[in-house]
Amino acid sequence: MLLPTKRIDFLSMLLVGLIWQLTPQSARGDEASPTLAELHQQYKKLGLPLPPKGSKLVRYYSGDIIEDINHPMPQYDLAFLMKPATKDEDPIVLRATLQHDCALKEIIEIPPHFEKIIKFDLRDEQLLIYAIQCHELGLNELSKRMFDESKKRIKQPQFKVLLENAWDYYDALLIHPTIDRKFAYLGMMHLMKEDQDFDTKENRDLLRSLELALIPSTAKPGSIESLIDQLVDYHEITGDTAGFGGFTKQLYLQIACLGFEAIPVLIKHLDDERLTRARDYDVKRNPRIKTWKVRDIVCDLLAKLSGNRLPRETESGEIFYEEWRTSHYRLNKAAVNKWWIETSKKNEADYMAEFVMPPVDKKKEFLYLNTILLYVIQKKYPNQLPVIYRNLLEKRPEVDSTEIATALMKSKLLEKDKVAIFTLAARHSKLEHRYDALDALSQMEQQPKFDELLLDTLVHFPKSLVGRTAFRIELSIMKLSVQSNKPKTLQIVSKLLTECPCLFRMCVLRELGEVEMEYVLSDDEMLDDIPQRLRLFQAFLQDQEIPTFEDPPECAVEKIEVRNHAALQIAAVLKIKTKLNATSTPKQWATFREKMNQAAELELKKK
Repeated sequence: MLLPTKRIDFLSMLLVGLIWQLTPQSARGDEASPTLAELHQQYKKLGLPLPPKGSKLVRYYSGDIIEDINHPMPQYDLAFLMKPATKDEDPIVLRATLQHDCALKEIIEIPPHFEKIIKFDLRDEQLLIYAIQCHELGLNELSKRMFDESKKRIKQPQFKVLLENAWDYYDALLIHPTIDRKFAYLGMMHLMKEDQDFDTKENRDLLRSLELALIPSTAKPGSIESLIDQLVDYHEITGDTAGFGGFTKQLYLQIACLGFEAIPVLIKHLDDERLTRARDYDVKRNPRIKTWKVRDIVCDLLAKLSGNRLPRETESGEIFYEEWRTSHYRLNKAAVNKWWIETSKKNEADYMAEFVMPPVDKKKEFLYLNTILLYVIQKKYPNQLPVIYRNLLEKRPEVDSTEIATALMKSKLLEKDKVAIFTLAARHSKLEHRYDALDALSQMEQQPKFDELLLDTLVHFPKSLVGRTAFRIELSIMKLSVQSNKPKTLQIVSKLLTECPCLFRMCVLRELGEVEMEYVLSDDEMLDDIPQRLRLFQAFLQDQEIPTFEDPPECAVEKIEVRNHAALQIAAVLKIKTKLNATSTPKQWATFREKMNQAAELELKKK
């Protein structure tokens, strides 16, 4: 999500124009209902964003609604096109008061007709915001109808709605990665002074922390104190799939790599109240919004550097050892000091190698390595990686090996040492460990070794897939198989799929076809390994079996013949559009299969 960045024009507006005395009387709770023009003026005084002149109304794809995993419903939101796409940048749209970037192909211009606009699932306050923005653009008929509709829905004073939107707008700016947050501070201070509903203890604490964060650092450049001072600009949405990146990631990891050297300084900041640009979201993604303070990141760093051995305390005093990243816990300073007195006597490399592994927990289905300690080991002590990897494979096979395989691959260890441990992992009894090693080898210049170990895995591939509807790791192995250009590999895969349940066969074909195409964003892009994929699809153009299943499978496949499904995958990879489905006639399918077979042959001749 891209939040507003043009602060300069608004800053001067706040310093000079946000004067409550200039607000119309109707804004102060008088019975007279404000006009749209009065609301428009108040909106501008509050510094809320308006679309540029000439902006077009658009709908844009904002994600899927997952009520049925096999039939996700695309969701579209109403917005103004703020900035058209360029050669190097995606377009930017304004949805109410927040800006978003999105792919060009996801945007469709719509006419400014009320009947079309009202079909969007707009909240009551959004109707008012859009009415004001349309008024700014001179879309008078549309703005009037939206304004009239908003008056029917909104039960509280409309100026109050604007003030609440202004607070939410400034609050969103607090986590913007680059904006000068003094702009938001001034706006929120003004709102607190003029509306007592905003003057709460929680808001006062928030602005006090923001005020502390705005004080320039006096620490010596390059010192640990200086790095910790920079945490006021730490930017992350915890629990978000995007994680954290760029400057934020490098800063966090830079401090982590200082290891034991940084711990005494971090302990001094366990009570640091300065506000950062990071924010919590709870597991269910209900925004129980709470912006992180420096102390929260310090707690997070210390917890990771301890190998998650430090007990965390919630605000209510409950102690837990969970690894979920949240600001809703504290580290007990006395416990931290006691731990550090004991730990500081140990060798850093040995300590990290021991505690990078998670504690044994038979209640958990999945166990993961401490990724921060693993990163530090990769950078500072790479010779420890094969020892840790071997220990995982031999003594802790229940622990996920994805991260250790990646760390080993990226490390500065000699190639032969990497290949040796990957060879061991690629022959492990657990398919998950085999996959992680094979995936790493596929990214290295080790094609002969990859082909050899992949064939060994296919020979020992499990056939006990009957009754299952989810095949995560098995599908991943199948996806690796097309990276081998050995004819023998393709023959083994074809034979293997023939022996496996029909549903798995179709899931593999779909995974290598239309699922892969979902990640191809440009019409000019093509998948890698096209010949291998096409030959595999062709191998099943005579397969008449139809899958049977009671529970919906994890991969969305129709109950059609495998050969028809294979033809659809050829079409997907070659970007040939079709409208055939389960209701199409056998004759239509036969014609389609023949055309797809010919199309595949033509493509293979090009290669």
